Amino acid sequence: MKASDIPNHEGTFQSTGLDSDRKKFILTEGTFPIKGTAETIQIMDCALESGEKNLYLPEETAKKKIGLHFTMCFLK
Repeated sequence: MKASDIPNHEGTFQSTGLDSDRKKFILTEGTFPIKGTAETIQIMDCALESGEKNLYLPEETAKKKIGLHFTMCFLK
């Protein structure tokens, strides 16, 4: 998928609840407080319509490090 296709893909998911594998999600908006502040955060809860709870294979792996990836784009 091209990066320029992402906004359309995300918009389609938010309007239909269908992902690229045609799995149906129930999308529920919510507002949650940020602990220790007076601020809140808007979230979108995504639950599979099938009731499946885990999208990954059940496996336990000890974590030693977590890598964060940031993408930045400069427009001229």
